[in-house]
Amino acid sequence: MRKVFTVFKREVGKLFSSWRRTFTLFLLPAVFLVGMLNLFPILLNYLSTGTLNKMPVTVVNAPDSFMEFIDDTLKAKSFRYNYMTDDERNFSTRFARFINEKNVMNITDELTLAQQHIEQNVNARMVFFDFALKMIVLLIQK
Repeated sequence: MRKVFTVFKREVGKLFSSWRRTFTLFLLPAVFLVGMLNLFPILLNYLSTGTLNKMPVTVVNAPDSFMEFIDDTLKAKSFRYNYMTDDERNFSTRFARFINEKNVMNITDELTLAQQHIEQNVNARMVFFDFALKMIVLLIQK
């Protein structure tokens, strides 16, 4: 351990023995990075507009306030497309009571597993039968 410390001390001494080495190894890269950080927005402005005089292109129109953002979000949620027929809507409202927080993840896992088996060319009748039995057990859980 003592030898390692001695070697480290000697190498650091060599490094800082000349101000030119110190400047080259530490200060020059730091100055370069600070300069690049300041020039990066100007470069992006030039690439997006083609000149240095124009204002940069705004890709996203940000809302002026948080309340405006909430209002826009609520309007988007209230305007939904629903492509279900009346029979499908009736079935989904009756079926929804069987899906709960205890079985939703297991149902998702079983669907994923069945999809994986179908992709691996397992007999579809066997996969569907197995999936149906597992779904019966999962839907009965309360």
